[in-house]
Amino acid sequence: MAWTEFARSVFGPRIRDLPLPDVDEKLLLEYRTTTNLVNLLEIVILIDENNPDQAEQIAQEIYRSIRTPEDFSLTARNYSASSTRNEGGAVGWLNIDNVSSSFRNAINRTSSGRVTEPVKVDNLYYVFFVLGKRTESSSVNFVSIDYATLRVDGLGTDQVSSLQATVVNRSQNCEEFSEFSTQFNAENFARQTVERANLGAFADPLSGLDNNEVTRVELDDGSSYLVMLCNRNLVVDEEVRERILNNLRNRKLDDMSRNHYSKLRAVAIVRRK
Repeated sequence: MAWTEFARSVFGPRIRDLPLPDVDEKLLLEYRTTTNLVNLLEIVILIDENNPDQAEQIAQEIYRSIRTPEDFSLTARNYSASSTRNEGGAVGWLNIDNVSSSFRNAINRTSSGRVTEPVKVDNLYYVFFVLGKRTESSSVNFVSIDYATLRVDGLGTDQVSSLQATVVNRSQNCEEFSEFSTQFNAENFARQTVERANLGAFADPLSGLDNNEVTRVELDDGSSYLVMLCNRNLVVDEEVRERILNNLRNRKLDDMSRNHYSKLRAVAIVRRK
């Protein structure tokens, strides 16, 4: 979009390289969720200081009267202040989470094939035509799971619950869990890295844990364990990793451009005074 294009040219070099841990953290998040995509056309109307009501009137007329993407594209070519006017306002498919929060609510409220209510941001009005929405699942796979277990056979339910609470309070990670278990009962502690397909009865409990979380697992043979997830070792297609990188860059770009615009606006107000 217009301001974003300017911001990208200014701040783009600063966000080109992101640390891989940030990317992997985002990948783990996407493993548990889905990506909501939206296909948009846009019209951006500049507010004329000499006639500020005109822009709102145009935006409202677009919202009330346009019903087809063809009419919206034609109007974009004639009225839009964005460079997308040359493509009939076409923005393309976007991850809704990467869309500026100023627009996100209006887009989420609007069904496919409809025009959003106008959104005013500073000296611009934005109107979008929602061409379509879809949901995609992430293609992140885990080759192996690193986890730790403490066997607690023979303890009553209350004793196990108390022990679990103690582990949570005293063990922030698997290394500390190991130290605690050595003091409690070293022979019953084990840590191992296993291929996901070979986790057996521990697969379901571990799938619901975040790193360094603890749960109680009772097996069919009567044995009982406290189980902590240490780490998921993931395998990612390079295309997926690049998509995650772009999503992270867009979010950082949005934050930097907003901060920059706020500073420019503050300077302008001071000078005007």
